[in-house]
Parts: sequence; C-alpha cells; structure tokens
Amino acid sequence: MLNSTFEENFVVLHPDGTRMAFTRRNYPYNQGGKADDGDIWMSSFDTAWQVPRVWHQVNTEHFSSPIGWTQNGSTFLYNKVSTKGGTLKTEIWAISGSQNEPLNIPYFSNKSTHQSGCISADNRVLIVSMETGSTIGVEDLYVIVRDGDQWSAPRNMGAVINTSFQEITPFLSPDMRTLYFATNGRDGFGSFDIYSSERLDDTWRNWSQPKNVGPSVNSSGRETSFNFSAGSSNAYFISTQNSDGYGDIRRVKFQNNESIVKVAADSTSFLIPKQISMVSGLQLINAKSSLPIVGAVTLRNKLTNTNYTADKDGIVTIDSNEEIEVFVAGFMNAKVTMQAGQLTQVWLEPLEVGRTIRLENVLFVRGSAIILDTSFEELDQVVGMLKGNPDVRILLRGHTDGNGDAAQNLRLSQQRVETVKAYLVAKGISKKRIEGIGVGGEEPMASNDTEETRKLNRRVEFEIVE
Repeated sequence: MLNSTFEENFVVLHPDGTRMAFTRRNYPYNQGGKADDGDIWMSSFDTAWQVPRVWHQVNTEHFSSPIGWTQNGSTFLYNKVSTKGGTLKTEIWAISGSQNEPLNIPYFSNKSTHQSGCISADNRVLIVSMETGSTIGVEDLYVIVRDGDQWSAPRNMGAVINTSFQEITPFLSPDMRTLYFATNGRDGFGSFDIYSSERLDDTWRNWSQPKNVGPSVNSSGRETSFNFSAGSSNAYFISTQNSDGYGDIRRVKFQNNESIVKVAADSTSFLIPKQISMVSGLQLINAKSSLPIVGAVTLRNKLTNTNYTADKDGIVTIDSNEEIEVFVAGFMNAKVTMQAGQLTQVWLEPLEVGRTIRLENVLFVRGSAIILDTSFEELDQVVGMLKGNPDVRILLRGHTDGNGDAAQNLRLSQQRVETVKAYLVAKGISKKRIEGIGVGGEEPMASNDTEETRKLNRRVEFEIVE
C-alpha cells in the first residue's frame, strides 16, 4: 500500500503514530513529474496504512523531504529546494494552517543536494544533515537550537558522530537521548547502515560511540530513515534490499522489557538502548540472537583480569573510563572503551560452527600482502580468542573487490591469508588449527560499482570450522 515501483525515502511519523510522511522520487504524479527528485506524500493509519496522497502545499517541481511534526502536531517542518535568483537554494520550511514559510536560521547554507533532518520532542532542537565549510566529510550532522523565537546557527556535531563520508537521515528518540542516523562512513553490512548513539550532555555535541543496530535492520543494501513514535509497537525505516524500486518503507516490531528495547523483524531481533534509567557499566549482547549474554565474564584492562557475572539483562555494573577487553566463554572477545556513568553495549560474536566473523580492521598496503601496523590489535584479539578456546579451529578467507584481473586477485587474496596465518602462528597458535583460502573477488558482500561499496568487498574473515 505504501510502496511503489519508484523510490520511497525519508520516512517520518506523526508523534501519535497516525500519520506518515515520506518522499517519492521521480514519480509521474509528482509536482515536477518524472524529473522531480522528490515530493512529499502522506498516508494515514486506520487499521492499516491508507493509499498515500501527494501533499501539494509543500511540494514544488524541485526536491522536498519531510523533517517531522512538532509534538502537538500543529506544525510540520520540511526541507524544500526552491529557485532564488536563478539558482537552487535548500531551506527548512514550516507549515501550520495557512502559514507556510522558511525558518530564519542564521548562516544556514547547504552545499549538498541532500538535506534531511529531525526535530526534538520539545520542539527546541533541529538535527540536520548538510554540507558546509566546516564538514568533516560530505554531509555531516549539525545541531540547531531554538532560544525563544530565535534559532542558532548550525553547529557540527563532531567527529564521534561524523566521518569523512556521509551521515544522513537523523532521528532523535522521543526522550531526546538516543540518536539514530544512517552512514556509509563505518564498516557496516552494506552501503548505508543505521547506527545509534547516546547523548552525554546538554551541549548536543558530546555523544557515545555509535553502534550498528544490527542485521535485522541493516543489510548488504542501503538502510536509512529509522523512525518510531512514542508508545508505538512499530519502527519504520527505508531499505533497498529486495525493494520494488530503489527504496521501500519497511517495518519492524518491538516491545519493552526492564532494561532494553527489543525490535523484531520476522524471527530475528535487535536491541536499542532503553530510553530511561542510566546504568553505569557494560551490556553484553549475542550478535547472532540479539539477546543478552548472562553469566561469567572476564574484563581485562592494562594491568589485571577481573571476573564478573552478567545479570539477566546481560549487564555488568562497573564504573570506568578506560579501554577494557571482554572475554566470555564461547564468544569472540571484544575491546571497548568504557565511559563512566554510561551503559555501553558490547556485541559479541558466538563461536559456533559455520559462524563467519569479519576482521574489519585487518588491512593491507593496496595491491600487496603487506599488512598494515593498525591491523595487529584486531589480530591479537583473534590470538586471545584462540588461546581462550583451545578446541576452536578456524578457516581464514581472503577477499578482494571485483576490479582488475581475476587470477591476480585470487593470488593476492591467498597471499594475504597466508600473511595473517603466519602472524597467528608466530603468536603461539598451532598451524593445525588454522586453514586458509583466498577467493579473490568471487564472493562480494556489496556492489563493485563505487569505491565506497568496493571497500566492503576487500576483507579478511574467518569461519569457525570446529
């Protein structure tokens, strides 16, 4: 009912969950017809989502996309491209009744053709994806704060959130603590993945390290526009995976428990931080089942190993501001930097036969099997896992992208596997426990059409074989 054979994007929900707005691209019935990069369409919920209708008052022959409604639903904010003096200009507009006008935001100037955003539940904070002279990469996330009737100039939200690539489609949870956004600047499952981050203070520029929300939402395609309304049992997002057009609106179910929010799609689920009490410590999560890991856990800092017990929600209560390595029997160990006063999620890969674990930070000099020094930390984690689980045997698999000569790629991937194996053996792991194979570019996990997706295909991973 909501999706078409054209691209749906930028989905947002009314605070009461009864209305939805989204952009439909190059649709024949857009204001500018098939040449129109995006018009805003609306749907209402009455036992099911109704046939969408185009919102004529907010659309032009140029691009428009929704930001969202104010909390009482009386005002709708949106991005609008219009012609000013013969050039295209992107602004943020607000429509309320018969009034429809741009917001007066000092020094607001977006160099990019992309603009997306959200408004906080108290109507005082805008978070916008845009490109300015102060961007770290292409589009970055910026914060704009209202004091009385005056909006501040946009401020970059900093390098914890923003990367040298793109950060887009921000959504701030109803309690105004958890931020969800899409980025192609981190090693996720596909070209764009959805991440979450916790606000640490009232500056709006101090955030926890973003966490991937997991494979029940993210895929090898492009996921953006994660969104839900307070008290709802559904979250919505955009995905290109198996879509009718280039993007479709998808829905996942979720339910509350005492310490986390579980979101389920079909038979799988993922976790997002609960929007209430702050616990200081770690929350351990099984990366396959997305369920809490309960029981014995060892935490290692630079000096000591300490044993703890994770409670029924996978939480280890500890207050620290240091890097800690986490060991749980039957799981891949992980390093995490704790932040005192915060609950930090740690996703651990189960060591099950057939399970494949990607070594995201094992990198090589381009076109060679020379390993970069920055790879050794993650390889040492593999050493620690193998020493802590002496019955585990692994199969290393080396991959390249699909560019260049296939035979040469195959040789290079095999050479890289041998380099990794030699490192593990030199660290005391029996070579009998390590097999290795290079597969070149024959098993891509993403498209080879662009550099940002080709880099996802250049990887080393290992499979648990025993």
